[in-house]
Amino acid sequence: MVKLFVKIHKVLGMLLSILFCVWFLSGMVLVFVGFPHYSQTETFRSLAAVDSSAARSLLFPAELGKGTITMEMQEGRAVYRVGKMARTAKTYYADSLTKVAKPTRKDCIAAAQRVVSADTARVTKISKLDIWLPWEQYQSSLPIYKVYFADKDRSVVYVAAKSGTIVQLTTRSERFWAMVGAIPHYILFKYLSINHPFWNSLLLALLVLGAVMCLSGVVVGIVRMRRGSRGFSSPYTKAWIRWHHVVGFYFGIFTLTFCLSAYISVAGVPSWIAKSDESVDYQKEWNQPKVKRDAYRQSFPALQGLLASRGDVKRVVFASSLGKPCYQLFSKGTYEPEVYLIKGDSVAPLEGYKVADVVGYAKEVFGYVPQRRELLQKFDSYYQLTRMGARPLPVLKMELTDANRSWVYVSTQTGELVTVYDASRRAERWLYRALHTFNIQWLKEHEWLRKTLLLLVCLSGLVVSVSGAVLTSKWVKRKVERYM
Repeated sequence: MVKLFVKIHKVLGMLLSILFCVWFLSGMVLVFVGFPHYSQTETFRSLAAVDSSAARSLLFPAELGKGTITMEMQEGRAVYRVGKMARTAKTYYADSLTKVAKPTRKDCIAAAQRVVSADTARVTKISKLDIWLPWEQYQSSLPIYKVYFADKDRSVVYVAAKSGTIVQLTTRSERFWAMVGAIPHYILFKYLSINHPFWNSLLLALLVLGAVMCLSGVVVGIVRMRRGSRGFSSPYTKAWIRWHHVVGFYFGIFTLTFCLSAYISVAGVPSWIAKSDESVDYQKEWNQPKVKRDAYRQSFPALQGLLASRGDVKRVVFASSLGKPCYQLFSKGTYEPEVYLIKGDSVAPLEGYKVADVVGYAKEVFGYVPQRRELLQKFDSYYQLTRMGARPLPVLKMELTDANRSWVYVSTQTGELVTVYDASRRAERWLYRALHTFNIQWLKEHEWLRKTLLLLVCLSGLVVSVSGAVLTSKWVKRKVERYM
């Protein structure tokens, strides 16, 4: 049986050692530098505040169709966006309610120049996503203008031709680190899989073979390790095989868990671990109840007066809070709205909700009162900061009794349902993020230690992979010399 494991490990090692070298090297880069992404925070930062003149000229958006209404400034004029996503929403001028014309090439270049203050070097138009936009959701934004700048960072801005919104921004430094980090580690397969599912299947097959290689190596390493009075020792005396054996003995299990967790990130959590029998959008049910547009009409002049007196509000969303119509005003960031409840022809700032208020609304939405609930004053293992920005605290965590065993997190400051973790997502959190990036709350609170451990494990994996590649080359050389 041991000979079988040796043969499996040797054959798969010959096939995969170089690939694993690339994965571990790029993984070490990813510990410090991720893939460039133009975030919502950067989009918000580039917005102009609503001035008093624009506020007083607003018209009530009575007949702009269905969808969430968002008001913000665009090229010196206030606009309404109808829809959830800016790049697909319909846009109207807020002072005339006329539809904003499709942006021209010149408009898109101007939008890019508001982000990068430099001369343009050249502009191209792409009809297919490239390696710097490896996300399928951006297919709807095509075609896209790529605006190259002559600044010291050699910035490239991607602007959606349909809406004039910025969808990506990269610099020379970011592109370099992505080329040696994120792209060889996972982005390349993600990009290739957009139009060719074969690449996704190939990645899954490589991860399965890699897991088998690691498992067989762990078994062989344990069987062949000697145990003496001074602990474990390797029977091998030659440097490369000894390094491969010793480092693999102590750290091979991490290489195995990296393969398994990467598989989970691509294929998802298997149904036998956590089922997802229902597809219910609790955030939509909670945050977007059917509030008629006329519910905002009477208080609209009060909103105008508030905006004119403030001068620092960058975005206004016609929203609801625990089923009541309200306005969300954003002046600090995308995750920090000020909520103003509508009271007749006036608006009043929301001071926050009591737990009983949130639980009472939960009964209306879910049809029952969740019995297991907890008020969180700090982040826990599931409710954490995101890569895109902050999240509000405190939040009320409520455990539902649906088929998905969902946990919902509701901000007691705004009444908004921030996120949902069902059984599948909770399993993915441990099977992928914890095992692959050491995303454990205690380690997240000590980021230097988390990164140090990741570097140590990646370095050990690199040693095992490089030594495996060297041993493979030596074996191939011996075989070639034998038959020459």
